[in-house]
Amino acid sequence: MSFPTHALVFLLMLLTLGGCTDVAPTGWQAAERVEFSFEGDARGARLALNRQGRGMVVWEQRTGSGQGRIHARAVAIDGAHGTIATLGEGSNSPNFPDVAINNLGHAVAVWTQGDGRHAQVWARTFHANDGWGQGQPVSGAAGPLLARPRAAINDTGELAVVWMQFGAGTYRVLGRHFSPDRGWSAAVRLDQSPHGAALPQVSLDAQGRWMSTWHQHGPAHTLEVWAQQGDTTGARSQPVQMSKDPGALPALALLGDGSTALVWQRNTSPAGTVGLNRFHPEVGWGEPLSVTDTDIALAHEPAVAAWGAQHAVTAWMKTRADRIEVWATHLLDGRPGTPQPLQRGQQGAQRQARIGAADNGTAMGMWTLQAGNARSLWATVWPAGGTPGLPQRLDHSETGTVVESTLGVDADGQALAVWTQGEEGRTRLWVRRMRTR
Repeated sequence: MSFPTHALVFLLMLLTLGGCTDVAPTGWQAAERVEFSFEGDARGARLALNRQGRGMVVWEQRTGSGQGRIHARAVAIDGAHGTIATLGEGSNSPNFPDVAINNLGHAVAVWTQGDGRHAQVWARTFHANDGWGQGQPVSGAAGPLLARPRAAINDTGELAVVWMQFGAGTYRVLGRHFSPDRGWSAAVRLDQSPHGAALPQVSLDAQGRWMSTWHQHGPAHTLEVWAQQGDTTGARSQPVQMSKDPGALPALALLGDGSTALVWQRNTSPAGTVGLNRFHPEVGWGEPLSVTDTDIALAHEPAVAAWGAQHAVTAWMKTRADRIEVWATHLLDGRPGTPQPLQRGQQGAQRQARIGAADNGTAMGMWTLQAGNARSLWATVWPAGGTPGLPQRLDHSETGTVVESTLGVDADGQALAVWTQGEEGRTRLWVRRMRTR
């Protein structure tokens, strides 16, 4: 028996309209394991995601002897994730991996590597077509107590790396720049504090101009936030203190016009706020502002992400007498908007505020929620000009507890959430994709 041609065409149309297509649904997808190791715990996970939705995750995996082995895996919002690569051998101490990625999909990973007493900062680059290159030490001769390396990469393949290094009885902040034409510059000390500096951050623009920030101890033993900028020739500005009041935990975001947004925990008395400043390469720093200068609650642990050419969005934890909340605000051309609560009345202690934004200003906020001994992972979408949506739980296990989390958002508002979660005696690494198309 045969069917007329027009009947077959009509039947195919019905099947298509009935949903028999292979189009992926939008929204948050199912959780996926990033690592499949039978070794020990995964920890120290860091995610870098570019505006095209391609990313790289690095982490350290504890071996049976307790040593940290550095791994990486390319991830994507659309399409398949890459294979797991082993980048290097760490030590028994935390190895602080970090990763950065550019718009071409090329990446750089950094970490500390040593015998537990003496260490070096190592770097390894990834080319989207050729994979990982050879690793190399970038901090010079092995020394005691190197920590917290951070990296940046631009679309021409230039790199900037900063780290903490112990010397003369205190920590210092050092940095180094790589140019494909000139190679690696000499490692230089960035801070000028005799009292110690810590937790450096770094950004790198399209012209190879880098910006680094850190906090350091002042003469009165209070913390201060400082910043310094330089270029490919090795020229550097004098370090600049961001505000005269105490501050800590700086975070950077490079904007599309080449300017840099800086936020930090501003430890004013009697309460704290989020400090804000913006650097223009042709103008310099503006006047420091407070994002929440009328709020009596303690604001701390800020995060920041860029959107569009000149705007950013920041999130922070806000501690009141009886609870901790997650708040965020848009930064429109360097000016703060109206702060919004992201957790929408959610009860319990909040931790690890994370933020990202699409090019149209739609923000994605993420945090962990403490309930007894368990910690779960939540996220919400905040449309530009609207109010944050209802929080959605991301972690996959009702019995596990989230340890660390990191978030990336692309230009279209799609996202990757990466987290480590303890379950069945191991801490495993997971990823979840959020699609908008």
